[in-house]
Amino acid sequence: MVISEVNGKDPAWAASIESLQLRILPGDVPLPAGHGWWWLAFTGDAPVAFAALVPTKSTPGTAYLARAGVLPSARGQGLQLRLIRARERKAKILGFTRIVTDTYNNPSSANSLIKAGYRMFMPEYRWSFDGACYWQRNLNKKENDDTAGHAERARPTGAEPGEN
Repeated sequence: MVISEVNGKDPAWAASIESLQLRILPGDVPLPAGHGWWWLAFTGDAPVAFAALVPTKSTPGTAYLARAGVLPSARGQGLQLRLIRARERKAKILGFTRIVTDTYNNPSSANSLIKAGYRMFMPEYRWSFDGACYWQRNLNKKENDDTAGHAERARPTGAEPGEN
């Protein structure tokens, strides 16, 4: 499978991104494809997974793993981890030093984040659902820690409560 960064502002890519979000995350409100940076994973010409990265609202230098999803037919092949790594590379190029994200009732995604070196933390402002798990990773260190207080205030754009 090939993973490619795509321009979410391009109408054709935006349609693919929205379609995948609706298929993989039914009942969720799709994140606008024109916001942030997007990746699609392909089997042949068919997109089978998506992922997004956006800057946070309140914490300069911090990015948010906003969305990711893999069609059931493509699961179990490490795509989540590969999509995390692609977004980390982009975040570093853009000058971000920390990434935050959240999961809710999704052990597979949590396990991928753990494999990628993310650690749980409790943010000052909880942007997700009650019961969500919050994750962070410092991109400048091999080992992550909870000593950088600025990450606890991170507030993702487009990821307000109930939107991610």
